Amino acid sequence: MTTLVIMRARVEGDPEELAQRYADDPEMLAALQRAGQPEGVLRHRTYASDGELIVVDEWESAEQFQAWMNNPEVQRILGTLAVGRPDVMFADQVKMGDEVG
Repeated sequence: MTTLVIMRARVEGDPEELAQRYADDPEMLAALQRAGQPEGVLRHRTYASDGELIVVDEWESAEQFQAWMNNPEVQRILGTLAVGRPDVMFADQVKMGDEVG
């Protein structure tokens, strides 16, 4: 079974503008490269809503996500983007027979 991770992070200003600045910042891209590809991540998407970024991931395990979050480069990136500590929620997959995609 896989683990769904939803992380909500408050941000200053418009999340869409923040995302563009992030994509255009060579230091952010370098920090991501230094952090490396996370082990165990299956899917990753970022959404924006009313002053926050919402990250929706699917991981092989919650422990792999937590190990990624403890990476100093990831901590630095989050500290640059988020206001305060992000809220993180975990949920384990339950197969109901109604899955799509």
